[in-house]
Order: sequence, then structure tokens, then C-alpha cells
Amino acid sequence: MLTNEQQVLVNSLNVADAKRQELTSAVRPFTILGEAADMIEAQAREANALRDALDHIMRVAREGITPTRRLDWIALRAKYALEGKPWSRDVRDDPRNSVAKMTKENKELRGRLAAAEKRYQFVLPIVTACDDAETNAKTLRLAAALMKGLDGDTAIDAAIAAGARDE
Repeated sequence: MLTNEQQVLVNSLNVADAKRQELTSAVRPFTILGEAADMIEAQAREANALRDALDHIMRVAREGITPTRRLDWIALRAKYALEGKPWSRDVRDDPRNSVAKMTKENKELRGRLAAAEKRYQFVLPIVTACDDAETNAKTLRLAAALMKGLDGDTAIDAAIAAGARDE
């Protein structure tokens, strides 16, 4: 059995332990909030570092000695990220695809130019009023195409095709 002094000491220890548990449960939310604040602060530092990196990439891409489509694309991509705008490939052509696209457009333009030159060569003698058998035949083929209701390039192309069949 415990003496009176020992009993008082045990009771004091029990009260102290209860107070410690009470304080620990009261302090725990503050500890969790502190941890959350630390995590938020770390994320903010990381976001600022990424923002600085994107800003640097955008400035370097814009300040290049020789501007290129790729650098313009990189600068625009970084700018959209900094502004928090969603990126879409429709905003600007991807520079990797631009060479193929430009090659295709070049080929189409060369084809259109060749067709225009062919039409020009066909129409030039008619317009300059050359009076020879070949020009008269071209004029008749063009008039026949126009009488069918064709107009412009379509009529000229039909007259050229008719001449190719006749030869």
C-alpha cells in the first residue's frame, strides 16, 4: 500500500499526464497547420522558380540573334504558360510540321504557276491578234468552250485539252 505522500505524488502524476495529453491534442492541429503551411510555401517557391524559368526561356527565345519559327513558337508557348492560358496546337503551327507544310504549299504553288504559264502561252497569241492558222484554231477552241458556258481558266483549260485531242 502507498503512503499518503506517494498517493498524492501518483495523483499529481496522473493529473499532469492528463494535462499533457490535453495540451498535445490542442497543439496537434497547430502542428498540422504548420506542416501544411510549409508544404504550401515549398510549392509556392517551386511555382515561382518555374515561372522565372519560363520567363527566362521566353526572353531568350525572343532575343535570339536570328529569329526562327521554332524560337517564336517556344516564346509563345512559354508566354501562354506564364499567363495560365491553355495551349492548343491550333494557336500556331508546330515548327516540326512547318517544313512539310511549306514543301506541300510550294509544290501546289508551282503546279498552279505551271498551269497559269500554260494558259498564258495559249492566250497570248489570241490577245495579241496574231493571224496564223494555229492562233485561229486556238481562238475557235476557246470560243467553243465559252459557248458551252465555261468561263475564265476553265474555258482556257477546256480549249487546251481540245487542242491536245486534235493533235
